[in-house]
Amino acid sequence: MGKEILLHKGLLHDLTASRNVRTLHAIHKDIKVLVAKVAGLRPVFQTFAAELASLDAFFKRSAGVFDTETIVKKDEQRDFSARAVIAKIRYHYDFAMSDEEKSEARRLLHVAEQYKTSARKNYESETASLHNLTDKLLEMPELLERFGLTRTVDKLNSENEEFESLYTAQANAIRAQSTCDKRPKGSVLKYRMATNKAFDNLCKVVSSMLLMPLSELERNSIESIIDIINRHIKQTEIVCTRRENLSDSKKKKRKDKNSQNESEIGIEKNGS
Repeated sequence: MGKEILLHKGLLHDLTASRNVRTLHAIHKDIKVLVAKVAGLRPVFQTFAAELASLDAFFKRSAGVFDTETIVKKDEQRDFSARAVIAKIRYHYDFAMSDEEKSEARRLLHVAEQYKTSARKNYESETASLHNLTDKLLEMPELLERFGLTRTVDKLNSENEEFESLYTAQANAIRAQSTCDKRPKGSVLKYRMATNKAFDNLCKVVSSMLLMPLSELERNSIESIIDIINRHIKQTEIVCTRRENLSDSKKKKRKDKNSQNESEIGIEKNGS
């Protein structure tokens, strides 16, 4: 059986607009040279490129300069810092040198686990969750200092505030523009649907061409295009999975773990 493009519907389509655009731009950039080597792909690729350009133009008209790339990078930056904070707390809990140290690390872990079990469906909810996490941790400055976490938590807090400021400014610009714009509300969905449809068509044509007589250069080019698209789709799937709600089994496991930690904290408080 020949190569196939991974199922992407539900991945690209369910992403936030900025991540959707970033993924499609990466695919467009990486396959552009290869498409030029396959005459049958050029028309459908040009349609995809045109729809993607129209989507970009809409964002720029809506927000003056819709800095999609910076939004995504800032979000990934704070995600990395949040994981670093949680990993360090977990390390101090798992490798505590004494019962006292383990008990203190458990207090921080209890806060961190609450953040990990929160549903981060969009930028706004994740921003709120991170504010809640850093606020609670900063209420325990002595513990942060003891475990060398002060600078790490401060860094996460600053990155989250920076992201919130940037995202809010762009959201406000879009809302302000929409109040005086004659285009119908929600027209971004129209542009996204058109772009995604053009990408769907491109994928169908790429897959179908493998069943046709091709030169060695064309076949190799198409197989390379499929590899590139699959790589980006897989990366996109990882992003989606990281942001979606935990599965029922994972939810139950973490809920039980949180309950156990709460019970242990309660026992310690009662015994003190």
